[in-house]
Amino acid sequence: MKVIGLSKVVLLIVVFAGTSFTQTTEAKVINMPAYVLPPDAVAAGIDGKLLVNITVNKEGKVDRSQVIAGPAWPCGTSPKNELQIVRDGVADALKQATFSPAMKDGKPESADLYVTISIGKEYEELLKQRQRDREASEDKPRVVERGMIKGMATSLPKPRYPSEARSSRVSGIVNIRVQIDETGKVTLAGAISGHPLLQEPAREAACMAKFSPTVIKGTPVQVSGVITYTFAF
Repeated sequence: MKVIGLSKVVLLIVVFAGTSFTQTTEAKVINMPAYVLPPDAVAAGIDGKLLVNITVNKEGKVDRSQVIAGPAWPCGTSPKNELQIVRDGVADALKQATFSPAMKDGKPESADLYVTISIGKEYEELLKQRQRDREASEDKPRVVERGMIKGMATSLPKPRYPSEARSSRVSGIVNIRVQIDETGKVTLAGAISGHPLLQEPAREAACMAKFSPTVIKGTPVQVSGVITYTFAF
């Protein structure tokens, strides 16, 4: 299986800023070093997005990089070692990235940023979709983006509430991005936000969700979207 460098499989997008991020000008990526997606991670089907919290200093260098959520991996598998390697690798690659620093009143400032990293087939599909859009192609997309899809489910099992989370009085909302095949089955799922103690049970529940097939011009298509779970006492 071919291994692709980060420049081809990773997309960096500034999502939103922490409390210290100025509202005058944003820190923007200048250079992203190459990162090779390990063959074992490719073979394990690891894909999707990672949410990463970084701190960009006044010189435009990354002082801190921490994966908050993601990526996704096939339901029914547990590639723990491969997931950790990918998370560590993406975090380390971001530490080597350079930015134009955030500016306030003409002076550079340190900034806390949340960035989204797309890897693997997710990024490849994004590039293809952009190309189709540019060409105004009438061909149906291989994966249709539907946004929030909780209301489209025909079966939506409730997630378990981990005892550790209950004892720590952890609650809140977890968003799970899923990919649904042409039959309505969830084939890929990964957390994109939420407390770490609640992400895995939410993902497990998402993998068991069922949907009606989505049909475009008489042809069933795959669908990508987000399921929101709320954990409360």
